[in-house]
Amino acid sequence: MEAATIIALVVAVVVVLGAAGAMWRYLESKIERARLDAVERAVAALEAAVIANAAADLARQDLASFKTHVAETYVTKEGMHEQTAEIMQAIRGVGGSVDRLNERIDRVIEQRATAARRRPSVAAE
Repeated sequence: MEAATIIALVVAVVVVLGAAGAMWRYLESKIERARLDAVERAVAALEAAVIANAAADLARQDLASFKTHVAETYVTKEGMHEQTAEIMQAIRGVGGSVDRLNERIDRVIEQRATAARRRPSVAAE
């Protein structure tokens, strides 16, 4: 082989290897960029998960305090029925007392009417 041919072959090999190296570096940079993007997205997702977890904890605490407030403030249906029954029993007792009071007032009025009828006859004698 002649020197010109060998030089041409060496130049061709160097060009091919240079092109292959350039292609390799290009692909490697693309892969590195994709890896960095994936890491950034993972970090952002982790931060979002931490924030969501904190919000969920706060919501749990708020719900627990609200449940406590409701338990302390509001009445259950069973408790309401018991209280209503007690109030109705007290109202019936008051109603019975009013009935007895009416009977007593009627007796007082009858006694006065009877006494008034007796007096004129005693005065006439």
